Amino acid sequence: MAAQQDPANKINLDTRPLTVRVEEALREYLESFSAGDKLPSEMELAQMMGVSRATLREALRVFEERGWIVSRHGVGTFATSIKPLMESGLEVLESLDKMAAREGLTCGMDHLTIDVQPADATMAASLAIAVGEPTVVVTRRRLLEGDVLAYMVDVIPADLIDLEDFKGKFTGSMLDYMEQAPANPPLRSKIMMQAVPASSKIAAKMQIPEGTSLLLLEEQVFSEGNQVIDYSYNYYLTSRFRFQILRRRG
Repeated sequence: MAAQQDPANKINLDTRPLTVRVEEALREYLESFSAGDKLPSEMELAQMMGVSRATLREALRVFEERGWIVSRHGVGTFATSIKPLMESGLEVLESLDKMAAREGLTCGMDHLTIDVQPADATMAASLAIAVGEPTVVVTRRRLLEGDVLAYMVDVIPADLIDLEDFKGKFTGSMLDYMEQAPANPPLRSKIMMQAVPASSKIAAKMQIPEGTSLLLLEEQVFSEGNQVIDYSYNYYLTSRFRFQILRRRG
């Protein structure tokens, strides 16, 4: 294990919420451990980071949920392998694949389904079309370096897509595919974001434990003339993806 600088200095200089600071500092600290290495005691870690044991314990609980550490009663806490974490802002409309490529990571896709379905009430309201109008519904898992990152569902008005062309060219990103369509290129989007526990259905699709913490992003993508060209709801593993939002004083 490589020598570490005291993480407390970074935590104290940061102005974000304490839990966020502690989790980030602890994650960076764990990157120097190999799988199977034993961590210092709770008391030692809390002192090292300059926080209470209660605050440190909550961060350790989150990390164990994410599979980054494992606690053995009466023995101690041990590191496991920490998988790559993607971080991105939401200010720019860009695909997951482009975000990953910028960080030198590779995105993949599996469990792809493409179906034509009549719009239900939610789809119709989100796409500004009539209930019952045909839509193309695309579901798939997205992978980061071969491991599950997200489960995604996109709903597109059927008259905006040449289905055969789509089946031949789609590689995982709806946004990247639509950027190649000169008639209705995406210009902006509106996102609603919330933390949710994985339902039994989503847990089965992502092959994760039911109740796992997920970040749900519901998004409408607009083209010129304020036309909604895509409605999606995407479930991200919080252990693999972290969004940042840049805010400025008004």
